[in-house]
Amino acid sequence: MVIRLTLYVTLLTALLMLGARAASAQARAEPRVINVSTAGSSLTLLAAGDGRLYQLGYGRPKQSAVRPSRTPAREDEFYPQAGHGFVLEPAVQAVHADGNTSTDLVYVSHETAAVDDNVTHTRVSLKDGHYPFFVTLHLRSYRREDVIEQWAEIRHEEDGPVTLSRFASSSPVLKADAYWLTQLQGNYMREAELVEERLTPGLKILDSKLGVRAHQMRNPSFLLSTEGPAREESGEVYGGTLAWSGSFQFAFEVDWTGRLRALAGINPFGSEY
Repeated sequence: MVIRLTLYVTLLTALLMLGARAASAQARAEPRVINVSTAGSSLTLLAAGDGRLYQLGYGRPKQSAVRPSRTPAREDEFYPQAGHGFVLEPAVQAVHADGNTSTDLVYVSHETAAVDDNVTHTRVSLKDGHYPFFVTLHLRSYRREDVIEQWAEIRHEEDGPVTLSRFASSSPVLKADAYWLTQLQGNYMREAELVEERLTPGLKILDSKLGVRAHQMRNPSFLLSTEGPAREESGEVYGGTLAWSGSFQFAFEVDWTGRLRALAGINPFGSEY
């Protein structure tokens, strides 16, 4: 099952499954920068010396981050996992075959290939350092449309069943002084009603648990503005939409440093398997 989140930035631009043993010492020791770009935006990732995959920056190309002199904070992990020291909302959460509830993904490799003269596909392979549990992150950039599409593939080769309780398609991080969230909600005679609010520290969840026709009361799309309430002709606005017709969840978490993480994918409610 593959669920895709597409994020747009205005600009407009944008933004879920792999199993074996510890990643190679080389992958852990040599930091690697991964760039995913469109005509108007750039997403910069770092496979750091500790083996983890971090997000260095996302937004206008001039905002692209450079390689830091020290390992980034855990809050900047690009696809964070539950357990092993990560204390915010995770993108993936699993109970391994031996009952362990911690997952520790490290970078293995990445590759980028041109699909055509407009589309580029980047694959980033991650693997748990202790279990044959794998995640492949896919990022497909559409240069002219200013869109980055992301999904994840998760698989394992453990000796028994592995239970997944959370499996986000995407979990990008934004860094700004403030954030305004716009959603589309409503029912009969007021479908797709725009509601905008300023996000405060903590967790804001937009979801649907309907299972089918999940978009009936809430559209699986959102807008995030970082320069005041969203405007049509100025400012920077990030838009996201989820290509999934079942129960979905968007989780927006502003942490103690002011970072905003936007987790998007299948609703964990009733979806554990």
